[in-house]
Amino acid sequence: METMRLMTQSDFLEYSRIKSIVTDNPTGTIAADSVAYNSSLLAFRINDASATTKGSLLIPLGQMYAGDTVTIEAGIMNISGVKAKLTIDYASGGDIGVVQSQKQGEFEVLRQTWTMPTTASYQAEIGVYTPDIGDFYVRQLSVSVESVRTKSFGSGGSGNLIRSARAYRFVVSDGAVKRDKAYSNNSCTFAWGAKAGGGDELLITHGVPFAKLRGVSLGSPTSANVTCECRTGGESPEGVKVAFLNKSTGNYMASAEVLALPGLEFNVFHSGLDYPYTYEEPDESGVRLAQGSITANGVTVTVSGTRVTLNGTLSSLSGYPIINLSGETLETGPAPQASFKANWKAQRIATVPAGTMHSLSMLNVTGSCTLASDWGLLRIYDGAGAHNNQASAYPNGNLIGNSVPLQNANACCIAIGYVSVVGVTFNNLSFDVAAYIDGERII
Repeated sequence: METMRLMTQSDFLEYSRIKSIVTDNPTGTIAADSVAYNSSLLAFRINDASATTKGSLLIPLGQMYAGDTVTIEAGIMNISGVKAKLTIDYASGGDIGVVQSQKQGEFEVLRQTWTMPTTASYQAEIGVYTPDIGDFYVRQLSVSVESVRTKSFGSGGSGNLIRSARAYRFVVSDGAVKRDKAYSNNSCTFAWGAKAGGGDELLITHGVPFAKLRGVSLGSPTSANVTCECRTGGESPEGVKVAFLNKSTGNYMASAEVLALPGLEFNVFHSGLDYPYTYEEPDESGVRLAQGSITANGVTVTVSGTRVTLNGTLSSLSGYPIINLSGETLETGPAPQASFKANWKAQRIATVPAGTMHSLSMLNVTGSCTLASDWGLLRIYDGAGAHNNQASAYPNGNLIGNSVPLQNANACCIAIGYVSVVGVTFNNLSFDVAAYIDGERII
């Protein structure tokens, strides 16, 4: 996963369509069609006061492949006018989806993932557009791209160096610091060490070192009511150090003090330079969804890429059928058939131990169904047939699942699972599947 983050004035101004920058007036207006940076809020303000002005940030994404995903996350506070939006556009014109903020006078966090429907050139846009008029703040903006192709980068290579970053999220749990692998695919190791002058610091070593250091690093607690500040330092191409300052005493904390703060979460961002990325086409030995269509008990399931579409009315529950999406071909049977496990294309997934963390999401949902309550439509079954993780079509809209442990060893299959809702009708209900095993996206 490749992530870009905009946090400083210069970061935002680089991608702002409006370039006229003024001093912010937090209690009033700023000049029409201008921007400002508020150092207290760490937020960029855009005042689009003309129907012919585009008050937005435009981030070119370049050529992307069908199946690539883009996630935009940003803090938005609307002041007046049309509320700010997140959009993915074709560079040639037209969008593939828009999410609009809802609140005014306070920050809200917007996060949306899109799957690219075709191979084309795309761009991300955040703000208000022609002919909208609106005044708003944006902060802590990140745009993450995950490709269906394998990407390799690092300190070995040739060509001109390019800007790059390593990003991590950590949480204190069960008396230890743990990395949230679902936050990014950047790998690292970490250990405590003594800090010069007192206290301890967390030594983070990148899985892939930078080719050259740019020296910019940030650490920020993300949990509520934190009693410490994260301070980064000791940057090198190989890693970065994080110390924790007690806000009450002004002293750096020992590791035992930090580990006594259960639920503490903090992000670490480190920028540097890498040689240009090299890509390989998708590995056909990896996990994928079976393609085509199959009909069971009156419902037709069609799979194209990672997109699943359902049509029809469930006529019976004969055999409690499930439709396996992760085999060589689409197939149906009791929940689950023993043969399903053998159909995994990557055996390292088929043989994971009990307790392995996994999550399942339905994204970019369109169409409708007649469900009246929460219902497990998309499931991961383990080797003993337990459906550990469910994503539900209720009633419509995205569902991003929590990460939970497998009850039993071995991930058996990803499937459409019918339950006791005879008569439910699917009206072109369509969604993208996203599945993670131990923090690694497999679909």
